[in-house]
Amino acid sequence: MENRVNRIPYPGGSGRVRTGPMVFEGDWPGYFIRGDELPLTLLKLTAKALRANADDVLAGMVERLSSDMKACIVGQDWPR
Repeated sequence: MENRVNRIPYPGGSGRVRTGPMVFEGDWPGYFIRGDELPLTLLKLTAKALRANADDVLAGMVERLSSDMKACIVGQDWPR
């Protein structure tokens, strides 16, 4: 499996950045989820946590993450 980390600014321009590990200049790496992949990713994450019968700590983490992710879901007319 390829372990490619996207770097911002994006080398060679500002083309489409894929979901995956991301580094903004000299900052710590993080994980970027494209907006068009977000709803399905959110659904899968929530379903896995429910099936795993998550403990309170994990359930709280999933709840916070899902709340943050829901705030990023926009309409079909995005980007403008």
